[in-house]
Amino acid sequence: TEEAKADLAKAQPALEEARNALDAITPQDMKTIKAMPKPPDIVKQILDGVCILLQLPLAPVSTQSVHGRPMIGDSWRVSGAGLVARIDFLKMLTDFASESKDNINEETCELLLPYLNMEDFTVQRARQASGNVAGLCTWVRAMFTYHNIAKVVEPKRAALRVAEGKLRIADTKLRAKEEEVAHVEADLNKCMERLASAKQRRQDLQDDAIGTKKRMTAANGLIDGLS
Repeated sequence: TEEAKADLAKAQPALEEARNALDAITPQDMKTIKAMPKPPDIVKQILDGVCILLQLPLAPVSTQSVHGRPMIGDSWRVSGAGLVARIDFLKMLTDFASESKDNINEETCELLLPYLNMEDFTVQRARQASGNVAGLCTWVRAMFTYHNIAKVVEPKRAALRVAEGKLRIADTKLRAKEEEVAHVEADLNKCMERLASAKQRRQDLQDDAIGTKKRMTAANGLIDGLS
């Protein structure tokens, strides 16, 4: 429906920002991260967010103290390091945003919330720590935003799919009835043609009979006149 389209359109700015952020990340940026023996904590936390969305394994839940503040234990060794080492890493994220974002569920978003609510989980903080790689933070937040808009739209989309399904069934039945009517009309036309032909034949026979009768009357008159 137009209402559902309008609601989904609200997510487009975030998705567009995410695409632009990914486009800004260069292979050299990723090499820089891979070369770090110990990436900044914010980078590891952002990669945890990426892993959650991609449903990759995470380390058991734990907390650690960073500068006197509690932080969620990262999964860099479990999945993060291997993820950034992939040649197709950025393509994975681009493909996910275009093809798989509707598979994000409530459980995934619940796992993301502790990260998104962290004071340091911002594009500005990530940019200070890792330059363009901060685009990953933008991507994670955009996927979260999309899901929260899409889950409101989904019941409307589901209702639309049901209505469209009913319409297709009704159209199929209508076409079947129309074909049936067309067959009946064709048969009726043939019957009408046969009836018209029969009437014409009867008329021809009647005309012929009248003509014959007249000729017989004329012949009889001639015979009577000669006798």
